[in-house]
Amino acid sequence: MNFGFVENVKTTGNGSLEPNKIHEVTFDGCALRTIESAKGKFEVLDIKFSNDTGSFTDAVFDPGEDIDQDGMYGKTPSNVKALAIKIKHLLDAVYPENAPKVSQLSGSWNDIRKQIVELTNPGIGTKTKIKLMGREAKNPDGTTSIFPQFPGFFAGYTKAGALYLKTPFIGNNVYFKSSELDRIKKMVEAKPTEMTETPNKTKSIDYDF
Repeated sequence: MNFGFVENVKTTGNGSLEPNKIHEVTFDGCALRTIESAKGKFEVLDIKFSNDTGSFTDAVFDPGEDIDQDGMYGKTPSNVKALAIKIKHLLDAVYPENAPKVSQLSGSWNDIRKQIVELTNPGIGTKTKIKLMGREAKNPDGTTSIFPQFPGFFAGYTKAGALYLKTPFIGNNVYFKSSELDRIKKMVEAKPTEMTETPNKTKSIDYDF
C-alpha cells in the first residue's frame, strides 16, 4: 500500500475567507461567468483571491451607464468610474506595469470584461493582502449571517473634482479606518450567526476619463 498520491491533494481552505479581517492572499486571476436566474441573465466578472484557509471572490456585475449621482455630501462617482478605480487598484497591487492601461479600456461590458482578464492575467500568483468588511443579511429562518465583501463607496471626488480612492483594500498597505473598526465592533457586539457564502451583486463603457 502506498499513499504517495495524497501529496498534492488539497484538503483545507475550501470555505470563504472571514469578513472584518485583513488576509494575506494569492491573486488567482479574473474570470468570466454567466448567471442565469428567474430575474434574467447576468454577465459577471469574478476577481479571485485565496490562501490556505479559504477563498474570496468579488463578483462584479455590469456597472451600467457612466452617470454620477448626487449624494448627501456632494457628487458620487458612477459605478463605471468606481470599477475603473477598483481595477487600477488591483493592478497596482498585482501587476503595476499594466495599471496605466486601465484608461484605455472601452467597449461593451463583455468587451471590458475580456480586456480586464487580459490585463490582470500576468499578475496571477502574486502575493498581496485584502481587506474584507462584513455585510449582514437575513437568512430565510430569520437569523442573521455576515458575508465578506470589499468596502463599499471606496471611490470619491476631491474638492478639486479629481477622482480618488478613499480607502485601500488590496495591497500590502491595507488597514482599517477608525470608522470601519467602529462598524466591526458593533457587528461583534450584535453576535450575528455564522457566515455563509453568497454571490456578490454589483452598454457601452469607456474608461478614458
